Amino acid sequence: MDIVVWGTGKDAVEMLGHLELEDINLLAFVDENAQAGATFLNRQVIRPEMLGGQNFDALFITSARWEEPRRRALEDCGVPEDKIHAYHHKRFGLLRRFGKKGVLPGHLTDDDIAALDSKAWYHQVDLFPGVTTPGPASLQGFLLDQVGPRGFEGKRVLDIGAWTGPYSFEVERRGGVVTSYDIQDPETSGYNLLRALKGSNAEYVRDSVYNLSTHFRNHFDVILFFGVFYHLKNPVWAFENIHAALKDGGIMLYEGAVLEYAYTLDPVWAARKDRMQPYLEVPMAYYTTGDCLGHFSNWYVPNVLCLREWITSSGFETKDMYLLPGGSRAYGSARKLADVPLEHSS
Repeated sequence: MDIVVWGTGKDAVEMLGHLELEDINLLAFVDENAQAGATFLNRQVIRPEMLGGQNFDALFITSARWEEPRRRALEDCGVPEDKIHAYHHKRFGLLRRFGKKGVLPGHLTDDDIAALDSKAWYHQVDLFPGVTTPGPASLQGFLLDQVGPRGFEGKRVLDIGAWTGPYSFEVERRGGVVTSYDIQDPETSGYNLLRALKGSNAEYVRDSVYNLSTHFRNHFDVILFFGVFYHLKNPVWAFENIHAALKDGGIMLYEGAVLEYAYTLDPVWAARKDRMQPYLEVPMAYYTTGDCLGHFSNWYVPNVLCLREWITSSGFETKDMYLLPGGSRAYGSARKLADVPLEHSS
């Protein structure tokens, strides 16, 4: 089978590693910015407008944003629809049809494949050796490494904002007893499907973080709070509920958007780059109704000083706090101290 691959990045390499290459003749790669004479993996790299002159059996699009390349291949280059396959769309059907033997477990049924390909995956979750779900967000293992190599063994762990479940399943793999917690429907998000395929024993509670303390009090050893606080209209209340759900001395691991370096990611703050410093010298948060990072669900985005104050005023002792390299996000860990005075509670 003669094929062309649209894309010259790591996803192209990953996909080719899953295919039965003995049955494939790779003719060329396609790249928007291809220069004359360019090669990738010892194959010619051509521009998209040259695709129409190629004779091939299949075109594999490896970009996560596959919709526009697919449209161009169809409308501008005249590639038949049945020849186009996107690695980030219906990935498991693609691997079932073209993948090497063993890349997918033999026990997967056609219904399993259809179910996997029916989800709009948000996270990349390790499902089979070397094969993940095709989501845009990947697990950041260093966030979990803050507790040490065996820090989750035998511990009760709550994963707030679990969504698809990458951190829940990874903590379970590391020995934790996990409860996942989110407002998302676990059937729609794909969590239930992954839990079944992984044979996970994690529990799922669907509710708001504002109701956390009605479910759990002084219960967990570790709580994960990744990518959530800036989506809340009352983030301090959320931190207080986390405090109530932890055992005395329990640990919260947190991560989320902050104002530091926001100009590198957000066009609104890019225009304020020269005026950023005063925003960082006092504890303050920016209230937005959709213009921070261009997403409707972002509300309060604090600077690092403000985030630290939110956490400490909720009854925690903050340990180290870090900024992610090249990104406007902070992460760290905090330990639960004694209960905060009633006057300090929301």
